[in-house]
Amino acid sequence: MRIRLKYKSITSLVSNQSIALVVLVNEDETKQIAITCDEVMAQEILLRQSHETGIERRLPEVFAHFLALQMDDPYEVVINNVIDGEYRALLTDHSGIDMVPIRAIDAILLAIAAHLSIFIEEELMTMQQVDFHNSGDSMQMPINGISEEMLEEALKKAIENENYEMASHLRDELNRRKQGDNQTDATE
Repeated sequence: MRIRLKYKSITSLVSNQSIALVVLVNEDETKQIAITCDEVMAQEILLRQSHETGIERRLPEVFAHFLALQMDDPYEVVINNVIDGEYRALLTDHSGIDMVPIRAIDAILLAIAAHLSIFIEEELMTMQQVDFHNSGDSMQMPINGISEEMLEEALKKAIENENYEMASHLRDELNRRKQGDNQTDATE
């Protein structure tokens, strides 16, 4: 089962201007997920919001136009996993036969450019969702949806603020990811 999402906003993080959060909400705007992206991708998404002239010549729009010419059945984005702080997705046709793995943030940019539907697997949404608050004054995120860079920054702040319980959780997640990397290296 899949849940339809819609793009809501993009927010730069105050603590680190090179990372932004893309907020996707469910249709009744009660739950959200936040996907991290770098400064370049944030600018690309913000560019689409500005409706700047000449945007139709940029790669996502050209690719979207090409896709529309080549297919009878429109494609959609399905966010289906999160691994080491990075959401993963599939670009798929409605039949589910043609599926191309893609980083979720790239898929979201393509969905915005091509006006594609965005879905998330229901189980993943249940694990990753937080309540949606339109105020934008704070943001909750599951720890496994945070990039390693963000985890390291949060760990430094937790130690500075003497929040040792939070620091412990963040350190454990960083160690889990590093152990996963070492196991992958050993099997290759």
